[in-house]
Amino acid sequence: MRFRGVLAAVVLLFVALGPRSAFAACPDERDEPICEPFAGTFQPSLTGNAAVTNGLGSYLGGGLELVLLGWKNGGPTFGPSDGKIRLGVGVLASTRDSSRLMVPFRIGTALSFETRATRKFLVPYFAVDVGGIYESDLKTRMFADAGLGLYLLHTRTVSIDFEGTYVLPFSAVKELHGPKMQLTATFAVF
Repeated sequence: MRFRGVLAAVVLLFVALGPRSAFAACPDERDEPICEPFAGTFQPSLTGNAAVTNGLGSYLGGGLELVLLGWKNGGPTFGPSDGKIRLGVGVLASTRDSSRLMVPFRIGTALSFETRATRKFLVPYFAVDVGGIYESDLKTRMFADAGLGLYLLHTRTVSIDFEGTYVLPFSAVKELHGPKMQLTATFAVF
């Protein structure tokens, strides 16, 4: 019950701070640093993860993510202004039984709702992934997930985002389905 209250608060916060009909376009002079589009490849990320399964309880842990392609573009181009294509893996321990581990691995994308977001913070996005979950007793099961997130900060050198997704496994549905949260810090490597 407490989790539902926290989830409702996160959704309410997302709606309150989420996308509006504002297109913060770049000024006519393109010398503003925020207006300069940038993209990066093979950027390492650290993640903090929490998963709440329906049948197995909660799992907490961390992981690594590799941003295959990440970008920010506040100009008048078509498509999402902020986004990334990513590979990720995590190691999570059960809060009920310390001998149980969960190792989720996935590939997916996070794309902003806005096409011309020129700000460096609080840019909402949606996320879609596919992958697998290795769980100590259930072994490996494939899944898909989808959800919402928020780029808390997105600059050339660092990106910090928080997302909540719902995991839909293709098998062992009763045991593994449920919400997952992730806090990610991505760093540009020069």
